[in-house]
Amino acid sequence: MASEQIRIGLAKLMDEVWQFARFTLDENDMKTYRSLVEITEILAPLRGEDEVLDMSVDDVEPAGGLAGVISIFVRFKGEKYEARFDKTRTNGGREDCVFFKGQWRSASAAARLITRTQVNGWRFWRYLRGDGSTGKIEEIK
Repeated sequence: MASEQIRIGLAKLMDEVWQFARFTLDENDMKTYRSLVEITEILAPLRGEDEVLDMSVDDVEPAGGLAGVISIFVRFKGEKYEARFDKTRTNGGREDCVFFKGQWRSASAAARLITRTQVNGWRFWRYLRGDGSTGKIEEIK
């Protein structure tokens, strides 16, 4: 019972931290944004690796909704997988731009965890366009 309450509390805390991170990103406060992302990276394993992202595809934000963070998803062998893509993390050649299973990873590394084989992550992951259609994240990287 107590562990379930802790998990619920961590989930609420992570949601609040992500909301504040989105605000700081919209305000171009990258230093604070990075700090808040690091906090979520620390909290994610405590909450449980399989439940880091508790959103559904219906809740995915269109690509134009945030300055840099976009909800992404993929269906593979009948399973739905969700992650977050941070366009700002690709600056300067940095490849760890997909937050999946509690860690920042390259798009291909995150895809490889799902497929268990080599795959181009930029073509594997999808995002929701502003018009409601889906596209590959290679379009917005």
